[in-house]
Amino acid sequence: MYTRTMDLKKSNNVKVLLAVGGWNFGSGLFSDMVANEDLRKGFVQQATQFIRDHKFDGLDIDWV
Repeated sequence: MYTRTMDLKKSNNVKVLLAVGGWNFGSGLFSDMVANEDLRKGFVQQATQFIRDHKFDGLDIDWV
């Protein structure tokens, strides 16, 4: 699925975002993360690295 999505991105000028969270995930873990500076920094660093490594165009946080 990932390879096919990235092929579509190249051939159709599509932006592909990494999405995390969602209705079933809940909000507790995000709330805990944003309440703590070290956890926020860690999330930003890891998400940024993952997005760059896998050539995503951005991040979609579904914080319900």
